[in-house]
Amino acid sequence: MSRHLILPLLLVLAGSAEVFDIMTDIQDLRVPDSTACIQEHQRLAECVKPHATLINYVMSTFKETDVYNIGFMRKALQISKNVPECLGQEIQCPVPKFVVFSLDTAIYAGEKLYGDAFHCFINAQGLEITENCVKSVSRGPSSIFWLDTSKFQTSKNELIECVAKKLYGVPSCSIGRIVSLYQAGSAGIDWMFEASQFDAGEPTGSVFSGDKYCDY
Repeated sequence: MSRHLILPLLLVLAGSAEVFDIMTDIQDLRVPDSTACIQEHQRLAECVKPHATLINYVMSTFKETDVYNIGFMRKALQISKNVPECLGQEIQCPVPKFVVFSLDTAIYAGEKLYGDAFHCFINAQGLEITENCVKSVSRGPSSIFWLDTSKFQTSKNELIECVAKKLYGVPSCSIGRIVSLYQAGSAGIDWMFEASQFDAGEPTGSVFSGDKYCDY
């Protein structure tokens, strides 16, 4: 799974700590050769810069077990809120638009995960459950399901059902908490698909809406 999901989503984890420089990463992003997109890219850098030191620290020290540290994760979630508030919604170019989509997804999923549902997540060892279900659905590292557009929705449903079944029966996992984790997970998986399209140079230009997960 992509390391870069840690900042926007904080759900897919880095295997080990390393030196991280968010400003260098932004500088290296592909930017269309147009005045408007260059200006939006500069605006993105300006919005991130005040938080760069904290972002670099979080990204460089992050460990898998930190997903169970609710205080740490809520601080990281606050970073996700600051940047899109600065950028605003009136953006058109692929890179900043994808960043806003990612951070809006992060805010939605993070508030679901690190709200009341956290009691279920930590007691059920939700990270380990999810990792095992991803391996089951992907059926090996060569067939990561969110890279296959033809099978994405079917595999996504299979993964979420796998996780949900393992949560049932855990005393702290009420139906309401399972639904919240279901919503957070669904948004996160959709982000993985969008990220794979973006990395392939085929950004969809999607705008995040939590309403699509209200029926779960």
